[in-house]
Amino acid sequence: MKYNQRKIPVEATFDRVWEQMELLLSKTTLKKFINLNIKNNFFGLNLELILPQRSKYNIVLGTPEKFLTLSETDKAAEQSVISIKQAYEYFKASDNVGPMTKPVLLYYGMVSFAKALINSTYTVNYCDKNNRKKNLGHGLSVSEDEFKIMIHRTGEYQTFRDCYIGDTRIYAREYPLQIHLKDLMAVVPGMRIEWNLAYDKKFNSVYDDLSQERAHDKYFEVPSYAPLRTVLKTSDDSFNIIYGQGDQGEVHVPKYDADLGIHGYYKNLNVSKFIYTTEFAHIIDIYYLIMFILCFYARYRPFKWSQFLKTENNLFLIKAFLRRASLDFPMLIYSELTGIKTYFETFG
Repeated sequence: MKYNQRKIPVEATFDRVWEQMELLLSKTTLKKFINLNIKNNFFGLNLELILPQRSKYNIVLGTPEKFLTLSETDKAAEQSVISIKQAYEYFKASDNVGPMTKPVLLYYGMVSFAKALINSTYTVNYCDKNNRKKNLGHGLSVSEDEFKIMIHRTGEYQTFRDCYIGDTRIYAREYPLQIHLKDLMAVVPGMRIEWNLAYDKKFNSVYDDLSQERAHDKYFEVPSYAPLRTVLKTSDDSFNIIYGQGDQGEVHVPKYDADLGIHGYYKNLNVSKFIYTTEFAHIIDIYYLIMFILCFYARYRPFKWSQFLKTENNLFLIKAFLRRASLDFPMLIYSELTGIKTYFETFG
C-alpha cells in the first residue's frame, strides 16, 4: 500500500535505519500516518477480498473485522508505538549476539512489528467460532528434518499478512503449504552469492546484489535442480510460489497469465510436463517465514542449529541474511505504516 517512493542515497546501518524509524516512535506522528492511511482507504488493501477467502475455509480467529476509523486512531497509535519500541529493543539486543541466538531476538522483534501493523490497520476478532477468546499463536510450524516451514490457516502471521496483501491463498487452503528454507532464501534481495555457495547450485537472483530497489524483471529462470517448490518474483514486492514436479524445456509461460497471475515469463519451463499451481507471496513474507525457521532451530533445537552453522558456507549465508533482515525488515514495516515506499540505496 504505497502512494509514494523514497530512496535514501546512503548505506543502510542500524543507526540510520532507526533514525528513520524514530518518526514512528512518536504517538502524534504515527497517528497522523494512520489517519492518512484511513483517508486513502489503506491504498487499495481489499478487505472485501480477504473476508470471503477466510470464510470459505471457516477461518474465524484472527479475522479482521473492519478497518480502523478516525475515532479509533488515538488508541491504535498508542498501542503501535509500544510495539515498535519493543521491536527496537529486540533488534538492538540482537546486535550484541551471534548467529546462535540472533534469530530468536529478530523473530520476536518481527512479531512486535506485526502487532504494530495489525493495530494500525484493523480491529480484529480474537474469538473462535464458539465465541471464546483465544490467543492466535504463530500460525506456522517447522518440519524438523528438512528445514521446511508449514503455513497453517490461523495465527498471528495470517492476520499480520492481511495488513499488507489481499491474497490469502498462501494460508486459506485445504492443506498447509510447505516451503523449504532453500527456496525462500533464493529470493532474499542481494543474497545470490551466499545462496550459490551454501547450496552449491547456480540460481540467478531476481535482484541485483546490494540493491534494495525492486524493479520489474523481464524473465525468471527456473533453477537447474528443478525443485518441488520454487519461489519466483512476479512484481515489485511480490512472488509466485511455483510448486509441482516435471521436466525442463524451452517452452515459455506467456508474459501475463490471468489465471495464474504471472507477470513476465519463465525461461526453461516445459509447461506441458510441469504440473504446477501458484500462491502469492510478498517480500515481507519471505523475511518473516525464514526468520521463523531459524528461530525454531536456534531456540528449540540448539544442537542441530550449531551443527548447521559449523558448515562454513551455511554460516556465511545465515550471517548475511540476519544482517540484511535486521536492516530491511524495519523499513518494509515503515513503508506499510507511512504509505511511502522507503528504502536505503545500498547494504554495505
